[in-house]
Amino acid sequence: MAAVLTAQSSQVSAPRTAPVEVVGSSGNMSPIVENLEAGVHFYQDLLGLVLSRPARTVSHSDVPPPPLLDNQGTPNARLRWVGITIPGSRWGLELLEFTEIDRKAAQPRVQDPGAMTLVLQVRDVDALLSRLKQAQVTVVTPGGQVVALTSGSARARAVVVKDPSGRLWSCSNRIHCRRVRRLPPAT
Repeated sequence: MAAVLTAQSSQVSAPRTAPVEVVGSSGNMSPIVENLEAGVHFYQDLLGLVLSRPARTVSHSDVPPPPLLDNQGTPNARLRWVGITIPGSRWGLELLEFTEIDRKAAQPRVQDPGAMTLVLQVRDVDALLSRLKQAQVTVVTPGGQVVALTSGSARARAVVVKDPSGRLWSCSNRIHCRRVRRLPPAT
């Protein structure tokens, strides 16, 4: 089940008060996961994303200590991570698992400030939902079913689920927005 990370933006024009400092993007998002293996299972085995970089590990006990941990504000941690690509997209995920430090899982609700719902375009939202339910993935959408969405002429069928760490994902089989790359037919 291939997927594409997509984004919608509203056309809001506001006068600039400062120079634009952002000049590009890595095209990555780095979700912090509670358990790296559970995260890989969800993203690779259930969603069909591609493991592009095997697990790597750095630790505070390495000599010399890796600057990456200082950059993350976790100088006393152990960090394991993998790279995952989203087919048909320039976006990827770097799943990060911190250990050997104090951790507390955050479980924001959809409506909570700081919560974020990530959107994937999928070929068959019904087949994906069936597979996710069999794997006992939490379905957030009321009734645990795909819902029809309409906005102007845009129509989609979508469902919101949680990954093993509680991150919200909206999976939709069709999204009408600018610059969505169409995936080739499944082989």
